[in-house]
Amino acid sequence: MSVEQSAQTPRAADALDAEGRLDLAAISQLDAALVEAENFAELEQSYALAAERAPDADTGRGLWLSAGLLCVERLDAADRAEVYLERVIATDPDNLEALEALRFVTELTGRLREAATWLERAVDAVAEADRPELLVELAGLAEKLGESDRALSALHYAYELDPSRREVLATARRIFLQEGRYAEAKRVLDDEAAALGVADAKSEHASQVAEHYRQLGVSMLDMAVRHPLAKECLQKARELGDEAALSKLDELAYMENEWKACADALREAGFEAPSKRRAAEQYLAAA
Repeated sequence: MSVEQSAQTPRAADALDAEGRLDLAAISQLDAALVEAENFAELEQSYALAAERAPDADTGRGLWLSAGLLCVERLDAADRAEVYLERVIATDPDNLEALEALRFVTELTGRLREAATWLERAVDAVAEADRPELLVELAGLAEKLGESDRALSALHYAYELDPSRREVLATARRIFLQEGRYAEAKRVLDDEAAALGVADAKSEHASQVAEHYRQLGVSMLDMAVRHPLAKECLQKARELGDEAALSKLDELAYMENEWKACADALREAGFEAPSKRRAAEQYLAAA
């Protein structure tokens, strides 16, 4: 850059008067010129200098926030962004823009636990109507951290606030299934089925609930666990009109007959003694 070009480039110091005090009108003009010139590095310095010399706390916070967001969006400078944004939070703990930006920066740099903490604070800072979306995002972060109960708690709260978000239930069921918590997965479906009105009986939503019951029952059968609960799921799916559940109920009935025949054979083979019979019952219960 030539000496002449350098002299023409707006600088943060240009917004100070002879005594070093900030001229708000001058800083506004300077910022506009720097944005137009896409000189974002100098713009960052302008925001920081203006924030240090701001005439009041609100103006200072706004300038620190601008500096932080600029570092995130234009300068790829996460470390400096955090410094600026944390100065905002120090005097305005519920500043949503700063909280969300800090969540973004910490998640971007792989610090998911910190990101989840910032996101929880953002949830507390917004109105209830705006919380479900943030809670779903929090659940996603909690899953990545392996904190399933934290994820489920966020999903439960999101659904309480907005029952129309059915994808929240699907996510909760998936987490329960991954952890083998079949009864809780079924309880999620039971709540959704209970919310179906008479007008919903033949609706697409009712069909989806029925399908989810069937899929849950089939999952348990495929894994050879919790057969009584699997039967309840399949029966509920059938009640709600899922035709495919009928074949699985037939399959389950056949399996139950096989288990009964096995139990009869064990008794005939001498398992009537109390200790041996108890062992057989435990075996069948495990099946």
